[in-house]
Formats: sequence, structure tokens, C-alpha cells
Amino acid sequence: MGDNRYLNLPLKETPWPNGNAVTTCPICGDKWKPAIGSFLPCHARCLLTEETAEKVVRLRENPDRTDTLKSIAEHLKVPLSVVRITLHDRTGTPV
Repeated sequence: MGDNRYLNLPLKETPWPNGNAVTTCPICGDKWKPAIGSFLPCHARCLLTEETAEKVVRLRENPDRTDTLKSIAEHLKVPLSVVRITLHDRTGTPV
């Protein structure tokens, strides 16, 4: 999966083996419980860099753009849930 300039941390190479491990998010320092099979190295809301998260919001708010959440996620090489959570945290509206 490798490094990606849009991410605070690269995605994990192997998924989390169990969902019982409570750990600390390396980005925000809050407690975090990874989901079984997740490749995320931190909270989904913390994964995208600040600049990338703002760009995602601008793309979705621009009426001239037709980018779907799926196409944004594919471009960033992240799960769709990361884009959804980022938009929800930034705009306050469910996506």
C-alpha cells in the first residue's frame, strides 16, 4: 500500500487481527479501538492531512464538480468511510 502524500500515516500492510485491542491514536492521542480487518493506522477522521481534508470539503461543496465520494476515495487511495467521516466531521452534516 505504501506511502501516500495525502495521508498522515500510510495504511497498514496487514489488517488488525482483532477488534478487542484498545490503543492510542498516533495522530490525536485519544483512545481508539481498531475494527477487525481494518487497514487504518489511526482514527478515520485523523488519517487525511489537514490540507487534504479541506480539499475534500471544497470538492464536495463546489457545484461545478461532479466528484462522487467513491471517486474521491479512490483518488486518495483510502476506504470510502474515511472520506465520509472527514466530511461529516468538517461540515457537521451526515454524508
